[in-house]
Amino acid sequence: MQAAVEIKGKQYIVQVGSRLRVDKIDSEDNSVLKADKVLMFDNDGKVQLNPKKIEVSFTVLNQSQGKKIRVFKHHAKKRYRRTQGHRQDYTEVEIKTIAEVK
Repeated sequence: MQAAVEIKGKQYIVQVGSRLRVDKIDSEDNSVLKADKVLMFDNDGKVQLNPKKIEVSFTVLNQSQGKKIRVFKHHAKKRYRRTQGHRQDYTEVEIKTIAEVK
């Protein structure tokens, strides 16, 4: 059983028990949330597109940051040099249920 879901504007293919790193979600650890949209549901070869009665819930495991990214811009022979950088915030989640809502 698989589902394609949209969380924070990005799409993921998930199964029960799978873990994902998604963009930061403002919530407490161990809180249970639901996916924004379910785009596709596959139940043993029976595929449904845009199912209305399928709900995907997940648990927030922890908040973390990614590696530091350096952005360097320059124009050759013009004395133009700029350095920027940041660390992206992530939330690790685990998919708990993919169920039909009545």
